[in-house]
Amino acid sequence: MAGPCVETGFARLCLEHTSALAFPILRFAPALVLLRYRVIRTGNPFDVTSLFQLVPGMTAAIGYLFASNRRAASSLLGLARVFRSSQG
Repeated sequence: MAGPCVETGFARLCLEHTSALAFPILRFAPALVLLRYRVIRTGNPFDVTSLFQLVPGMTAAIGYLFASNRRAASSLLGLARVFRSSQG
């Protein structure tokens, strides 16, 4: 079932209506809401939100370990810097 389409200079992009995204949203949304309430309750949002900076780096590390995706030295240096800053 095709939705609205947009013509770009390179390709035609169409939005397809599917329920494939419903499961991740229904699975992770409650956890994110609970995490937000925990941040509000503890009164120190920096401690929890600073951990969100590690998500792209950890995704890159998992890609390297399980899919042999090589990273540039500069990206590894950036990951180390983010990890170091989140430690305090």
